[in-house]
Amino acid sequence: MQVIKVQTNAKVSWRYMRDPNDDFIAVCDPLGLTVSGGTFEELLACVQDSLNLLMLDLLARNELPRFLRERGWTLITPAPTRQTRARDLRFDIPFSVTPERERGAEAALRT
Repeated sequence: MQVIKVQTNAKVSWRYMRDPNDDFIAVCDPLGLTVSGGTFEELLACVQDSLNLLMLDLLARNELPRFLRERGWTLITPAPTRQTRARDLRFDIPFSVTPERERGAEAALRT
């Protein structure tokens, strides 16, 4: 598997909270992504998976260069070709996950 490292100007910020069923929910406002997991470890895996799937989708649609450029991000490793099989790629994007302390899950998800 080829790992594609992406350099960002800061870690991609996620905020997380617990929902009424005690599951974890994480929201990434800058990228418009929301994921959930039954445990915090599952949540972290879902965050990584969602970032990877986003990059793979952008690569498949030939939109990855523009997406990276608009955010000031660069690839540390060589760019894969569109013909590279998705299952052979993994994007490594730095992120941080911090707790949402001021609002409940329902209010946080409405923003």
